[in-house]
Amino acid sequence: MDQERSLEAILKDLRRGERFNQHRRQFLDGLRDAGWVASSKLPDTPKTVVALLRNGWIERRDIGAGAEYRITPIGLAELCRPR
Repeated sequence: MDQERSLEAILKDLRRGERFNQHRRQFLDGLRDAGWVASSKLPDTPKTVVALLRNGWIERRDIGAGAEYRITPIGLAELCRPR
């Protein structure tokens, strides 16, 4: 993460042109307090996962049995932002 810029500035750049919809909110909500979560325990929504990864709201790591995801600080800030 860019240490020179504030979290708000980063969020503003990420939100430009990207909508935070209910599908993304539900996916992030499942990661909120869980740490790394196996992809098999999450909804099978490839487009949502790609959008969240592209925006930096989640991160992925590959393990022998598949992939795991966790929410990033930017994703948590976006999830907690009032609508």
